[in-house]
Amino acid sequence: MIEADLLFNLPATEQYSKTGENASSGWASKLAASLQNTRGDAKWQKRVVWYAFSKADRPGFDASVQRINGWGIKNIVPCHGDTMIGDGKGIFEKVFAWHLDGKKA
Repeated sequence: MIEADLLFNLPATEQYSKTGENASSGWASKLAASLQNTRGDAKWQKRVVWYAFSKADRPGFDASVQRINGWGIKNIVPCHGDTMIGDGKGIFEKVFAWHLDGKKA
């Protein structure tokens, strides 16, 4: 799945790999990477999606996420962050668990 701003996987080390700069340098990059990553339980990304991205129409967002989850995702290529190869479906389900379950844990 190629997507834009639905899911982030920061820091964007692939995107910065040829710049000679560290993708994790700078306070703004560190803050964004701490909130928008797929490591561990991705709790902060879940919170950003729940409280900011989906708040205007949570039932509609839930329905969209459930539809996307049925696509058989293997890899995810995000606009912001590193590509997720092989376990795209598991990562998607982890980040959007609150929407797939219909409730916040």
